[in-house]
Amino acid sequence: MVTSLQAVGLVIAPIITGILHDKYPDNFSPVYAFLGTLSTIGVCFNVWLYIDDRKYRGSVLHNVQE
Repeated sequence: MVTSLQAVGLVIAPIITGILHDKYPDNFSPVYAFLGTLSTIGVCFNVWLYIDDRKYRGSVLHNVQE
């Protein structure tokens, strides 16, 4: 399920980036804002997952077995 969600994002993000670039051909600021927003959302989810794992799941993600 996660891989499918990632694949959808890999299809949609370049389309939105292309639309923004076509709409503002001389200005990359909207494209940078879009990509920066996606990066910020990713970091926020990462921090949330880390806190949730440490608080409620006993650091399962931190204790990886080799």
